[in-house]
Amino acid sequence: MKNHFPSWLLVSLFTLLQFAAPLAGASPWTGIGPEGGQVNHLTIAPSNPPTLYATTSGGVYKSTNGGEGWRRADNGLAGQSFIVLVAASNPARLYANTGQGLFKSTDGGESWRPASNGQAATDVQVSIIDPSDPDTLFGMNNKGEVYKSVDGGGSWNRLMGAVGYVLSLAVAPTRLSTLYAVTIAGQVYKTSNGGGDWILVYTDIRFSLARLFVAPSNPATLYANNGSSFYKSTDGGLSWNQVNHDGYSDLSLLAIAPSNPAMLFGANTDHKLYKSIDSGATWSPAGNGLDAASGGVLALAIDPSNPAAVYAGTVDGGVYKSTDGGGSWHQGSNAGLVATFVSTLAMAPSNPPTLYAGSHRGRVYRSADGGGHWMLANQGLSALDISVLAVDPSNPATLYAGSLDGVYKSVDGGEIWNPVKNGLPNYGFKALAIDPAHPSTLYAGCFCHSGVGVYKSVNGGASWSPASNGLSYFGSPASLIITLTIDPSNPSALYAGTYGLGVYKTSDGGGSWKPAGLSNNGVSALAVDPANPATLYAGITYGGVHKSTDGGKSWSPANNSLTAAASVNDLVFDPSDRSTLYAGTDRGVFQSADGGQSWSPINDGLPTVGVSALAFDPANPATLYAGTDGGGVFKHTRAEPVKCLLDWAEKNYPSLFAPPGAATAVWTVYTYRHYLATNAYVGVSSADNHVYYLGPDGNMLDVGPLPNWLPAAGCQ
Repeated sequence: MKNHFPSWLLVSLFTLLQFAAPLAGASPWTGIGPEGGQVNHLTIAPSNPPTLYATTSGGVYKSTNGGEGWRRADNGLAGQSFIVLVAASNPARLYANTGQGLFKSTDGGESWRPASNGQAATDVQVSIIDPSDPDTLFGMNNKGEVYKSVDGGGSWNRLMGAVGYVLSLAVAPTRLSTLYAVTIAGQVYKTSNGGGDWILVYTDIRFSLARLFVAPSNPATLYANNGSSFYKSTDGGLSWNQVNHDGYSDLSLLAIAPSNPAMLFGANTDHKLYKSIDSGATWSPAGNGLDAASGGVLALAIDPSNPAAVYAGTVDGGVYKSTDGGGSWHQGSNAGLVATFVSTLAMAPSNPPTLYAGSHRGRVYRSADGGGHWMLANQGLSALDISVLAVDPSNPATLYAGSLDGVYKSVDGGEIWNPVKNGLPNYGFKALAIDPAHPSTLYAGCFCHSGVGVYKSVNGGASWSPASNGLSYFGSPASLIITLTIDPSNPSALYAGTYGLGVYKTSDGGGSWKPAGLSNNGVSALAVDPANPATLYAGITYGGVHKSTDGGKSWSPANNSLTAAASVNDLVFDPSDRSTLYAGTDRGVFQSADGGQSWSPINDGLPTVGVSALAFDPANPATLYAGTDGGGVFKHTRAEPVKCLLDWAEKNYPSLFAPPGAATAVWTVYTYRHYLATNAYVGVSSADNHVYYLGPDGNMLDVGPLPNWLPAAGCQ
């Protein structure tokens, strides 16, 4: 049919196309847990109960009830927050050192803004706030130079001159103008006038890697720890004695009791907690109640108004608290604190669908309500780093886990796990793939430094045999397998992504393999186009996305609008729109609706952390889950694409589509709405996935592919 369109319609549609983007508003991501995770730093602002700030890889959290409940306190922060400092003279004044410079808050973390307008924003990392003046700061840059600011980080002046690379600064809280510095050459300097003049008070090469600590209650008592030895001074740094003689020397963390300079807490490089009551001469374990699930201690904070209250930030258990000076510990509720490193996600097509999340600390979490509630599901797992989870498509209660300790299997939805290692080497396994046509057949990719790369089981993991013939590089085994992907149209066709050796392909179920391009690249994600199996996408470590349209024979970058240096950790197709691909990267989530020709970021609501895993809800394909590096799991639910687009058009263009509230109907291949007042039809054809408009003159207009409209309409 020949189309003739009135000028008013063409103008309206041109306006619609031109101004669609400013009207867009994609729904944000929502954090859904699991609560707890890795806490890198703790800071206490004196109050009753104390106010705590917890720094995680996913942001800053604040508690006003002694660690029992938490909420985010990082609005305006950019980059990952490494440490938060509180001004003793004004607890509402905070400073945060981040990867994008120094930030300042004047309202207790409710809002943040960049602090520096002098020294380059990323140069100075603050380590000391003057106890009497929240605007006076001391810090160091990455050259080991010491700087001072008297205007809250707005500008900086260099101190100390050319004394060498400074490793550590410390302040005496009760002698406000006294500071200490130690250099990489083992020299200890002291100033008694706030940095105006420095004198060399001690030199010892053993201090070349030391950190300094000043006892809050006695500024003449100092401690120095270089990771292998422990030292004490009682005369303001003029002389030192080595004090630890019972094997507790590898302390990576130290906290001094506010009212007793002889009482110390320390954690070693294995994150185990110890306590000394004699200035470090002897130490005893102090981890009673810090169970193995916590992963150990990364951060310590002692309440200055109640020294019996000690808080510990842990590797994987959130925040723990002791009310008896470290004699015993209990895990806080961690309500609202989400800092888990999620390395893999899997959805079981059960009723309701069950979401599984594997963590880098060897935990598996399970949620049966879309992340509303989580429970641990790792009885029997003794693994480190759950790298991959895979669910049996024919039996959602059966799932497999690949870890640094081999492969595990559960037949009861994760309640109990058992190792399935018969025939497998004692190496880690980062990749698993289940044959969708024969679910008892599965493949495991070994992250082995030598030997076989891929193993195959035909009996549900009861036994394994090598399946790596041809999986080699110039005669050496290609045994560092990162990902495995099965062609959905041909279960015998399998692709393997390797660490540094590109892609390999087998067409006979692992009987033989051949190189399939991208050699010398680390391939961390693979996805086969379900509508065209010859089209393959590869996510590269620090290389973005590449695309092949001939089964891996040739490749080309597909990075337009996606930073080519991005590390792509996962690739998934939208199950309700197979033309749309999502990438989880170290810079968030990106979407392509045109075969990788262009990408759009979808990061509203996500923290500035990497996204390691993506998974769609099989019961609701509009819901996408993202597992993050230190921020837990996030959920993004977009409206059903056709309904969302029609709602958007109706709301924003009443002159074309009136009255509102027209019913959605289906006729042959069209899902459409008819608007009686304007006698207009608008709908989507399932035949070509295009949007069509039928005006009152009876002429139909093709206004473009549906995926092209979804970002503009906020329907991603």
